[in-house]
Amino acid sequence: MERISALLVTNPFFSFLLHRKSNKSDMQNRVKGDKRLKGKKLAVHKLIGLSAPTLLVLIVLILVIASSCLSPTYGELSTVVKVEGPGLIDPSETTAFNVSIIAENVEGLYGWELILLWNDTTNIECTTEYVNTEIWPDYQGPWVTDPIDNEKGEYHQSLTAKAPSEPVSGTFWLANLTFTVSATLEQVIAVNFTVTKPPGYDNYVLLNIQADEIPHAYQSYQITIIPEFTLTLLLVAMTISTIATIILKRRNK
Repeated sequence: MERISALLVTNPFFSFLLHRKSNKSDMQNRVKGDKRLKGKKLAVHKLIGLSAPTLLVLIVLILVIASSCLSPTYGELSTVVKVEGPGLIDPSETTAFNVSIIAENVEGLYGWELILLWNDTTNIECTTEYVNTEIWPDYQGPWVTDPIDNEKGEYHQSLTAKAPSEPVSGTFWLANLTFTVSATLEQVIAVNFTVTKPPGYDNYVLLNIQADEIPHAYQSYQITIIPEFTLTLLLVAMTISTIATIILKRRNK
């Protein structure tokens, strides 16, 4: 067998066939590599070829979906003071939306005081508050008579139970707020809502019957507002992009 192998290697004819087969295999591998590279380049060109408004709205939608899908982590604290509301607002369909302040998984709740902040004081305005007075049968408050400050982007309120009410445990909405969107909004905005402690206290938001703070974490919230003009522009841009993609596919065939 070794002699036959040596004969095949030293024979010029068989050496030519082996060399030709090797070259053919190398050529096939190069062609496959070129096709993969061409496909990657075509995908990159298609992405770059999208218009700026399309890319902007796609990025916003990705961020909204990601923020709604990702589960927040609170470390070792199971009690959370959080904000909930719609993730996306279209002013052409509605000019008002609601935001809820919620105490989640709390034990021995006997009162609360907090401040809600929002970072946009130009395009949205808080118009109405609804305080949940059904947590305890007997209560005191709401304590803050003028709780809404749209110039600062701030809401401050407090409510406490009183005897013979007992401390409660569970998940409760503390207050609901109604906001209106400016009719002259012309660009996409993201509004962040954050709960914080009142001034002069050390993390004094949720309290028990001994007036001690109930340890808790915070969860903020973000709402994205997309005006009608931007949505219309998005539809036009996506239509143009789809047509361009179809034309490119036909040319490449």
